[in-house]
This record gives sequence, structure tokens and C-alpha cells, in this order.
Amino acid sequence: MRATRATSRARAPRTGVWRDPVAWIVAAYMGVQSTSFYVLVTWLATMSADTGRSATTAGIDVMVYQSFSIAGALTVALVMRGRGERLTPALLPLVGMIGIIGMLFAPDAVGFWVIPLGLFSGASLGVALTLIAQRARDHSTSSALSGMSQSVGYAVAAIGPVLFGGVHALTGSWTVSLVILLLTLMTQGVIGIFAARDRFVLEAR
Repeated sequence: MRATRATSRARAPRTGVWRDPVAWIVAAYMGVQSTSFYVLVTWLATMSADTGRSATTAGIDVMVYQSFSIAGALTVALVMRGRGERLTPALLPLVGMIGIIGMLFAPDAVGFWVIPLGLFSGASLGVALTLIAQRARDHSTSSALSGMSQSVGYAVAAIGPVLFGGVHALTGSWTVSLVILLLTLMTQGVIGIFAARDRFVLEAR
């Protein structure tokens, strides 16, 4: 009997998170941040080369982007403190938007724009993973939320690079694709407002 009750309690978070609105907000945040990351990893070198840079230089641009992504991820522990815990999920996309707007209006400076884009991407992943821990009251709920949000998030993100490249193929330009990516970052900011609220998964409201 005890074993049955224990098993039921263990299963509850796994199934309950799929019906919980807070869990879906976290999953949505994971989805949009993963989308922008995979789009940039997939297409950044091509966009750089299309500005007239050599293949080698375009590869260096991607390396710089990845390096600053690591730096961005390392800053999360510093910014997700105090008021930053509530502000960062919503305001962080502004850093990435600087890079996207720069790519739209001054694409020849792509070697610089990869810096804010990298910082944004790395920090966004760190924030998304932090939200998984913050929105759960216990380990079993956190584990269930992690599985759910990452499954949904990466499934959504898989569409991003295909859509981004498809729009480029249809229009013959990166402009519309970058505008869509810019809107994705704006969406992340809006979701971040709700994700940062002091609410918890599977908690009666």
C-alpha cells in the first residue's frame, strides 16, 4: 500500500506539469530562446559570408558568437539575484535585439553584432534552466518540469532554422527572416514577464 501511494505521488508531477499553465510558460520561454539559438548557429556563417566576408572569417564570426555565448551563460548567476531575478527574463532579449537590428541596418559589421547575440544566447539558456529550478517547489516537480519544458522547447526550436532558411530562399534576402527572428526575441521578452512571476508549478492558485 505504501509503495502504491509513493508511486502515485511520484507520477503526479510527471503528468500534472502537462496541464499546468506555469509549466507551459516555462516551456514557451525555453522554446523561443532555443529557436533563436539554433537559427543563429545554423545560419550565422552563411549570413556573414553573404556580406562579402571570406569563409574563414565567417567561421571566426561563429567562433566569437559561441565564445560570447559561454560568457553570457556564466553571467546568469550574477544577474539572477534580487530584482534581477524578475527583470532578467524579460529584459535579456533586448541585448539580442541590438544584434539583430544591427544585422538589419549595418550587416557589414556582423563581426561586432555577434558579440551581443552571443551574450544573449548563452544567458538566455542559463535563464531558461534557472526558471525550471525556480518555478518548482521540490526535486520531483523540478525533474518533471525539466523533462516537459525541454521536450516542448527543443521540438519548437527544430522548426526555427527550417523556417528561417525557407523564408530566405523565398525572398532572396535575409531581411524578412531577421525581422521574424526579431519578433521571436520580442515574444521571449513578453513571455519572460510572466515566467518571472513568483508562481510555482503544481501549486494551487
